[in-house]
Amino acid sequence: MLSQGDVDDAFPYPTSFGPPPSSRPSTAKRPHSQRTPSKKSGSPRTSSSGRPPRKRGRSDGPSRTRQAASVALVDDLAVKHKMGSAAEEPALMRDSQGDGVARLFGSIVLPRSNGGGVVLVEECLDDVDFGQLSINDIGLVLVRFFIDGLAALGTLSRAGIVHRDINPNNIMYSVAVQGWRVTDFDLACRVDDPQTGVELRPGAGTQGYIAPEALDAGVYSAASDMWSLGRTAAYFLSCAQDEVWRRPDAPHKFDDVLCHLEMIAHNMSAREPAQRTVSPSVHEFLVDFHNEFQQNAADNGFIARR
Repeated sequence: MLSQGDVDDAFPYPTSFGPPPSSRPSTAKRPHSQRTPSKKSGSPRTSSSGRPPRKRGRSDGPSRTRQAASVALVDDLAVKHKMGSAAEEPALMRDSQGDGVARLFGSIVLPRSNGGGVVLVEECLDDVDFGQLSINDIGLVLVRFFIDGLAALGTLSRAGIVHRDINPNNIMYSVAVQGWRVTDFDLACRVDDPQTGVELRPGAGTQGYIAPEALDAGVYSAASDMWSLGRTAAYFLSCAQDEVWRRPDAPHKFDDVLCHLEMIAHNMSAREPAQRTVSPSVHEFLVDFHNEFQQNAADNGFIARR
């Protein structure tokens, strides 16, 4: 299990929920608050002003107000008031419960007389600061990203749901279970067949993380979610690589691990949907790497919140 560093440093709750990046970051420690490209969902989205730590605004729903959503932490829960979300979001997230998906403990659909939107009570998820982790724990977190991300896609496919907006802001780390979780279902939709998908308005999602067929023709499917997951993996890999390059003590073997993971991410985001496959041998490879990193951890105890 992960053991390096203070949890509040290595896994800080994001200071804001601005849109994620569309290109390689210049530094591994770049927080979500510094990510700039816009998220497309039918109307412009504006970022909110700063608030006290652990209670921040989020620009993640179509809204004419300055603040599209707010998040407050209560114990180990995140209470999200999403003014721009449709009433279907709680049902979509509830039906998607399973491996790799953030746990939903409760929800309220607000009447239009109160401004509309939804309130979601979810498990608390955190950002990851690779600068606060050991090389071994960076490897463990990265491999878990692929394992948990692919598990989430399987969960969504079985539920007949396409997320449509997987990006670095919408897949975050759970300290409680030491794994990644997909969240924010405000753009998700139901499909009769996840493989063929559905045709909707083109371009919904976050700039830089929208699959080519979704951007050009409005085709959303399990394959388009796979493309978005691959691009998100590439972003976190670049963050980790920037950090590893700053550490002269990093073993050469770790470069090989990053290269293998980059190849997997590249295949996941292939241009043609039919080419975005992850073979059983890749799953075995990921599990083997995960077990190796886990055995090399300094301590098998869970990181606990202070």
